[in-house]
Amino acid sequence: MVRVTSAEISRYVAPSAWEYERIEITATGPNAAIWSPPYDLFTLAHEYGHALHQGALGGIHKYGDCGSSHRLDQPINVGCAFSEGFADYHAVATMGGELGAYYSG
Repeated sequence: MVRVTSAEISRYVAPSAWEYERIEITATGPNAAIWSPPYDLFTLAHEYGHALHQGALGGIHKYGDCGSSHRLDQPINVGCAFSEGFADYHAVATMGGELGAYYSG
């Protein structure tokens, strides 16, 4: 399920005993990922990357806290890099040139 929300960030929510699996895409505020190309395409493909990682590749293993921000142009810890790196790769590999030079250059 993909849900458009007013939450602060877009995110993938893995299934658990108290959560249903979903992708939440932020529609308002500074992190809005709707109608803001190419960020919107990258964000959606990135969150689908988390879903693929979870469902088809054995689950997302958290080895460290990603903190409140894990932008492409900022360093993150090694533990966060595994999960976020796969999702970033998935976004670029599936969306390719549609993302423009910032993401695919």
